[in-house]
Amino acid sequence: MSAEHLLHARPSLVVHLKLLLNCMYMHGFVPDSFGAGIIVPLLKVKSGNMNDLNNYRPITLIPVISKLFESIILATCQECLKVDDLQFGFRRGLGCTDAIFSLKTTINYYTERGSSVYAAALDLSKAFDSVNHFKLFSALLKAGLPVGVVTIICNWYGKLLVSVRWNNMLSNAFHVGSGVRQGSMLSPALFNVFMNLFIVKLKLSSCGCYIDNIFYGCIMYADDVTIMCPSVKGLQIMLDVCVEASNVLCLKFNHVKSHCIMFGKCYNQHIEPMLLGSQTIDWVKSVKYLGVYIVSGAKLSFDIASAKRSFYAACNSIHSHAKSLDQIVQLTLHESYCLPLLTYALAALTLSAKQLNELNMSVGTLFTD
Repeated sequence: MSAEHLLHARPSLVVHLKLLLNCMYMHGFVPDSFGAGIIVPLLKVKSGNMNDLNNYRPITLIPVISKLFESIILATCQECLKVDDLQFGFRRGLGCTDAIFSLKTTINYYTERGSSVYAAALDLSKAFDSVNHFKLFSALLKAGLPVGVVTIICNWYGKLLVSVRWNNMLSNAFHVGSGVRQGSMLSPALFNVFMNLFIVKLKLSSCGCYIDNIFYGCIMYADDVTIMCPSVKGLQIMLDVCVEASNVLCLKFNHVKSHCIMFGKCYNQHIEPMLLGSQTIDWVKSVKYLGVYIVSGAKLSFDIASAKRSFYAACNSIHSHAKSLDQIVQLTLHESYCLPLLTYALAALTLSAKQLNELNMSVGTLFTD
């Protein structure tokens, strides 16, 4: 059953769906089929190693009527699912560009006033799939979600049963005991409520960057946690707070993918690796944040070399596969698939005159070839 079946069905279906969904809410019970799902692995990088499990991103296909029920819960409980403004992921009207702009503005505020900023970009290991269900339900109750809704979600999550589809073959079904539901309209909002503990605890630590007495020491995008502090000691305290919050939520940090970086007049000083729990994380000169490369220095700067490489690779691919097509068609393909790689998050970046000229030259190649 697809969304088109609901969109083009007779109006009388609305009455039956209303009776069904109201009955489910009254009894705190969903059908077993609402928990069913089919996982389809998709390649992250098509030019990468197809035998590498880490090069696959799973998506889950779920019943359309369950999505309808989720959209109703999401609409009626929107006020209870609000999270801190420092969370930019899975929120309407906000995106990566807003998070990058907030990070840049905070760092520039301190460096322009002669202060240094010490930051840490932290990576949580498979946070979306590692959510402890009991901790999730507890967080939803604390957020003020109606008990009836939480009861439905509890019943729902107890029936998560999925199969993997590969080459039109289905695996045996298996139970999902952790993580928020893949493919769900409700999951992003639930995940944000679950992760909000990090921001709450960091605010209570009284460490981090402040602008006009407003806390900007933590920028979150879903499970990407970036913390900033004008002192090394304060940064270590914030790291300890993050570890404490992760322990409460039964999550784990990946110290290999977590890094520290510094900005301001002291950016060249030698600092011993910071502690993230029992592990250490090193100081680096450049870090990838939400798809852009941030470079350490007296002032925050951005590296666009990776974006240019991706842009030219996409252009070459179109040239090799579509050279027999009309030029207008080729240009449309370039504008649709190549330009976004070059202009991604451009509104939030501060680039030098040289970098702007490089971008102009790259765009110019589309019209001169």
